[in-house]
Amino acid sequence: MAGIHQMLFGNTFYKQQLTKGFFSGGYTGSYVAKADKTIYATETTSAVTAANLTEARSIVSAAGNAEKGLFSGGYTGSYVATADKTIYATETTSAVTAANLTEARYGVGAT
Repeated sequence: MAGIHQMLFGNTFYKQQLTKGFFSGGYTGSYVAKADKTIYATETTSAVTAANLTEARSIVSAAGNAEKGLFSGGYTGSYVATADKTIYATETTSAVTAANLTEARYGVGAT
């Protein structure tokens, strides 16, 4: 998938699309659902509340294509199987229960 990459930075997974990237979830002393968007052309980052994860968690795995990214699994003090979909064009996130992991876990590799 040209232009799509996944990287782990501490407890926050980063999902990259061709013009912008989303950093979602994490841990700041408590688990967070916050989504930040970075625009590559301007190298600026801003919060995108509509793209927040549906469940505050860290150590989330991510995969996607040029249109959308899936943030799956994670840790909230216990393992979770939750899958959230971020649509890049609308910058919104919603739960996709049909895409939940088959077993609650975190730090899963993704392509």
